[in-house]
Amino acid sequence: MKELLEKYPKAAKIVKDYYLEKFMKGLEGKDFPPEYLEHVKQQGLQDEILDGILDVNPRALFDLFDEKGVIICVNGSDLKEILFVWSIFNNKHHSSDNYEYKSRIEAEKEAIKAAFSILESKIK
Repeated sequence: MKELLEKYPKAAKIVKDYYLEKFMKGLEGKDFPPEYLEHVKQQGLQDEILDGILDVNPRALFDLFDEKGVIICVNGSDLKEILFVWSIFNNKHHSSDNYEYKSRIEAEKEAIKAAFSILESKIK
């Protein structure tokens, strides 16, 4: 997923800011010196950390993409075996790769790749 952060820098900044805000919120009320909290905020999230989050749990970004009007749907079917497909709705436009994935997380990762591209194009 690291390639997404490099290929789509504007979308990557939004994602990094989103996770940093969530991380900082998680530190609120804890017994950390204000200087440390400011240091963490200034450092931001490193690409390696974000890459790990995206690789293990791409679904964690669905709320962010929803807020930005990039709605990701992952659906499963069990005709002969359980397979998953993804689609994205964005301002009356629909995207999909028409490929069936053997696991939900595979479909989510591919959907996130498309969502990064869409978000990048929406940012002025």
